[in-house]
Amino acid sequence: MLNLLIKSPVSTLSDELDLAAIVMDRSIETIVKIFDEARKGGVINLEAAVFTVKEITASVLRNPGALIGIARIKTKDNYTHIHSIAVSAMMISLAKQLKLSDEECSGCGLGGLLHDIGKMAIPSDILNKPCKLTDAEFDVMRNHPMVGYKMLLEGGKVCEIALDVCLNHHEKIDGSGYPNHLSGSAISQYARMGMVCDIYDAITSNRSYSDGWCPSESLRQLAEMKGYFDPDIFQSFVKCMGIYPVGTLVRLKSGRLGVVVEQSLGKLLLPKVKVFYYIHSHSYLIPKILDFSDPKNADSIVGRVNPAKWKLNDIDRYWLGDRLIL
Repeated sequence: MLNLLIKSPVSTLSDELDLAAIVMDRSIETIVKIFDEARKGGVINLEAAVFTVKEITASVLRNPGALIGIARIKTKDNYTHIHSIAVSAMMISLAKQLKLSDEECSGCGLGGLLHDIGKMAIPSDILNKPCKLTDAEFDVMRNHPMVGYKMLLEGGKVCEIALDVCLNHHEKIDGSGYPNHLSGSAISQYARMGMVCDIYDAITSNRSYSDGWCPSESLRQLAEMKGYFDPDIFQSFVKCMGIYPVGTLVRLKSGRLGVVVEQSLGKLLLPKVKVFYYIHSHSYLIPKILDFSDPKNADSIVGRVNPAKWKLNDIDRYWLGDRLIL
């Protein structure tokens, strides 16, 4: 199983989901132990973290939508751990999109995995507060990048990219971020990548104080956050995720609804969609996959829709199948 998980032949989403679920389970086990040690003031098991990044990288290379999609289906209770895995996977995918070297991709993956380790020093009543933080509490929360950076330094042998991502993933292009109010070119490419991946996963996830937005709506929200992101990196991130990311509910010209189940290489607006509902009769259909990159397909996507409008609360099963939702 070890060799199987680190091999990287390209696979379909359906083929990769089972392997991605195994990678997710093992990654959660590792990150829980690492974070628990950090909470106790112990030494970070860097070897375990690096191996986990190798497994995450292999899954992303086989099919990025599988692990990233599974990571989005997280509960409020396990948010912090799976968020770290999701950001690692997205950092690796984005690094590949930007054509960074293998060493840089590994560093980005490790930075994503450990970017929030400083939160282990934040009191749990603040970290898990089910409502908006007070100004004083947010000041405490703002300390986590610096605290995490010091933890990683003390652990020794952590690469510069991971250190950079941990310290600077909350810095914004306009200088309004933290902890050091860096701006423009003072923020490294790696930290800029970390900002995009971190915020995207945060707003697509169910958290202790809010429910997540759908993937497509989240990209739209990010596009409107002026001053946060490097425009070129954001555009590369969109290319990774697709205009309609996996799990997005879309309406078709034919009056059918479907869930995006896979991206088409190089065709952002033409994903594969599993149709299952007909809006005119308010009835379910036998699920069928349509490939919109196929010129023989006569239907077309009108746009994304909110599942709540049609009282559809179980759409993830159409791409996830009967696999366990985390």
